[in-house]
Amino acid sequence: MRPCFIWGDEAQYWITPEAVKFQTVARSKRIATVYLTQTISNYMAMIGGATPRESTMALLANFVTKIAHRND
Repeated sequence: MRPCFIWGDEAQYWITPEAVKFQTVARSKRIATVYLTQTISNYMAMIGGATPRESTMALLANFVTKIAHRND
């Protein structure tokens, strides 16, 4: 299998609750995912639903490496 990647700048604009399911199998399928956003709250706002915080945390838990910068 050939590895592939998804590079998503301002990822909150196209992220869905289904992204959590995708991320759970991405590594085993050799897919590297890079999601960029300004704040984690952006993900929560766009995922929505009954439990947006929990869904966002589930998504982030499936990323192996997380890099956060603070620039204020």
